[in-house]
Amino acid sequence: MEGSPDLESYFEGGSVIENFQILRQGGIRRWPGTRFINEVKNTTQDTILLPFEFSVDDAYILEVGHLYIRIYKTKAPVLNAGVHVEVTTGFDVGDIRSIHLTQSNDVVFLFHEQYQQQKISRVSDTSWSLTVQTASPPPSFEADTDISAGTTTLTPSATTGLAVTFTASAAVFLLADVGRQIIFGASRAVIVTFSTTAIVLADILDPFPNTSPIAAGSWFLRLSPQATLDPNIKEPVGSQVTLLAGANAFRAADVGKYIVIYGGVVKVTAFDSVTQVRGTIQSVMGDATVADPPSTRSWTLEVVSWSGSRGYTRTGEFYQGRLYQASTASQKTTFWGSQSDNFDNYAIGITAADAVEYTMASRQLNRIEWIAEHNKALLIGTSGAEYKATGSGNDNSIIGGDTVPIIEKLASNGCAAIQPIQSRRSTLYIDRSRLKIIMMGFDLDSDGETDKELSVGAEHITESGVRLGPLSFERRPNPRLLFNREDGQMVAMTFFPEQKVVAFSRRTTQGTFESRAVIPGAAGKPDQVWCIVKRTVNGSDRRYVEMFEEEHETLTRLWKSLQTDSAVVWTGLTGTVVSGLGHLAGLAVTVVKNSSDLGDFAVSNVGNITLIDALVSTDIVEIGLRYNSTATTMRPAIPGQVIDGLPRSWDSLYVRVQNTIGGRINGERLRYPPTTLDNNVPYTGNVKATGTGWDDDGRVTLEQTDAYPMTALCLFGTLSLGDHD
Repeated sequence: MEGSPDLESYFEGGSVIENFQILRQGGIRRWPGTRFINEVKNTTQDTILLPFEFSVDDAYILEVGHLYIRIYKTKAPVLNAGVHVEVTTGFDVGDIRSIHLTQSNDVVFLFHEQYQQQKISRVSDTSWSLTVQTASPPPSFEADTDISAGTTTLTPSATTGLAVTFTASAAVFLLADVGRQIIFGASRAVIVTFSTTAIVLADILDPFPNTSPIAAGSWFLRLSPQATLDPNIKEPVGSQVTLLAGANAFRAADVGKYIVIYGGVVKVTAFDSVTQVRGTIQSVMGDATVADPPSTRSWTLEVVSWSGSRGYTRTGEFYQGRLYQASTASQKTTFWGSQSDNFDNYAIGITAADAVEYTMASRQLNRIEWIAEHNKALLIGTSGAEYKATGSGNDNSIIGGDTVPIIEKLASNGCAAIQPIQSRRSTLYIDRSRLKIIMMGFDLDSDGETDKELSVGAEHITESGVRLGPLSFERRPNPRLLFNREDGQMVAMTFFPEQKVVAFSRRTTQGTFESRAVIPGAAGKPDQVWCIVKRTVNGSDRRYVEMFEEEHETLTRLWKSLQTDSAVVWTGLTGTVVSGLGHLAGLAVTVVKNSSDLGDFAVSNVGNITLIDALVSTDIVEIGLRYNSTATTMRPAIPGQVIDGLPRSWDSLYVRVQNTIGGRINGERLRYPPTTLDNNVPYTGNVKATGTGWDDDGRVTLEQTDAYPMTALCLFGTLSLGDHD
């Protein structure tokens, strides 16, 4: 943007906005400081935060680390008999950033491709549980089958050709294997003749590398047995059904598998013979009669889709009264929807209430990274493109067990494995490179969904890459998307499309921001933004749970926001020695007594500081780490004219502030009216700065280096231009 003063957005931006928040109406406000809450359980290990929002008045923060989750509420740890409430998990520290989540009432579902789906449930503040989601029945698919359980070799008599003899080292074949495919790596052959239980003839589709015996466990049969199959009943759900095949089709190992037939599902519970099995009806079948057996390809023998060997779903979302899940290691482009209002039942069927299963076809095998509800449709983000799924008919049609989803490709950006955020009928997500922020929303000009890059005017804002982990969205009072960069800086994107406000600012601290989460504040209060910060204390890395504090409950000064980081607030202290600062041992801290910034003091190794003047019991002190706020404008420009290269000078310069103390413009302290100088009363109005002299730049830098609040609504003044050299 530095070279584009002809663009409208040039005049609305800044070249640096650090530790200032951007207001949705325009203007900037110094970012509040952070309140120290607690040290994480394993301070040397990566830790993240997740929100748990039962309601706007009952919200929690979850600290997720290696094999545990700890609970926070009302700006403090949740304790039970003095012990931090904790839940044991199976999530390894290296996997926690890939956790996806969705919530229904007081249950949060957690998804990760290497772990069975988890449910964390709240009974009360001090009673929590973590259980696995046991799908009953689970979804299933037609997998390649090792019919010998890894005990039998297979030898082809040729590498190419028709009717090639394949000889097994044991009796493993059945007559219904005719029509199935032999799979060995990239080699394929379709069985055309059953000779014996150890010998079949097959037409080779893709050449085999040689005629050596293929090792046991490395060759498979693809597709289901090729025989007719007759169930004796079709309903009700839960009933025992007998299924009779028209040829030898079944093996004892088929017990526990699922048969999909006549639009219903049967779980095989007993092996009677190679032609007959029994099972339990999971969903109602269509017209199943003895006189009308289905053809050989109208039923399938399937295995469970979700397992330790085939992988678990990597993402999930609630949509249209169903729990949708998507993408396993074995089925990267498949999504599943539970039965309506039955989140554990994934039995597909022929009714609208039955479960949904769909595998997306594409030229490239781009796995599904996330799914999200989006304007009455299911938005699907893959590593290569973005799609929309709806039911048959109009865009608002329900996707049900009796319909095939309509899949519409919307864009080809490709997505990172980071769950998106919904705001104002738009979906905000991170692209595959983790360098771009994309908005998917309705566009009047194209009369449909369209994508738009929001970071195009500020490419540097993601220069180190967006770090893995959930995005956060602060809704009140100013709507902001929050994420962390790989270098430990936090980024806030103020997003208010009604006024075309898309604006970025960065938050830095003495340390690095590693995670954040947002939950609603109390009624009438702003949202709470919690974070995990890694700080170097006494030469060692330590991780703290902190919270950006805009309205501290014990502060009685004229501003209630904290203005230092990792801060604590005390009252009732006396004397010159303040203790209890062990979390900042060895660092320099800033002390704000009542309404005055007293400067910086060194914290001893045991967590004490010594003040110059003694405290009295009525004093309120805030003690934390200093941070500076800086905002620098773009170079001055005039629409429609070229003034680049001209010397320029601000003859007069003003800033319009609100509830502000202190601050500087271009290094000069702001000049407040004399009546406000001695009592540190926040000032609202125009404040004058001295002129800046001539240069070729003309930028204006606004700074707050004191631990005081600052809000700047606008800058204005008189600019003189010189002549070209």
